[in-house]
Amino acid sequence: MNIQNYGFLRKDFFALMLAITLSACNRTRPAEPVAAQPETNTSDGKRLERVAWLLGEWRNNTSRGVLYEAWQVRDDSTYTGRSCFVAGKDTVSAEVVNLEMRGGKLLYVPTVRDQNSGQPITFTEATVTEKEMIFENPAHDFPQRIAYTRITQDSIVAVISGMQGEKSVQFPMRRVK
Repeated sequence: MNIQNYGFLRKDFFALMLAITLSACNRTRPAEPVAAQPETNTSDGKRLERVAWLLGEWRNNTSRGVLYEAWQVRDDSTYTGRSCFVAGKDTVSAEVVNLEMRGGKLLYVPTVRDQNSGQPITFTEATVTEKEMIFENPAHDFPQRIAYTRITQDSIVAVISGMQGEKSVQFPMRRVK
């Protein structure tokens, strides 16, 4: 299948990142380097621990393909994620994301293959609780807001949207590991 046939997916799946190297994802691609060093403040580490529910492997089967997302601990101030969307035998969209503490804030920093010249985009925390994370970047075209909500221990929903919610795409996922 040709990736141009899935151009609509490329934008929609920008915000979904993540971390594991499932058989459909590229197993050898290392995590992207971060522009600035994350902070290792103890209270910041506790803030990151609040969202440990995100760690693991997630999946969503759709009529268009399968979304895989996986998160792991990189160090005491960074989680690394990988995400990919597979249609048939083709990996249509792939990204690497760092969820990191920097400057006293939790940042969501995705790097999407074939977008933004391979450079990361930074989204800053708006809300971080034990059940929800919301990150924003009003200067970005789309998405401007990325949210993850914990529904149950084995169920999350990721949502990408504009700042006013004018366009919104939901990605419900189930834990597979």
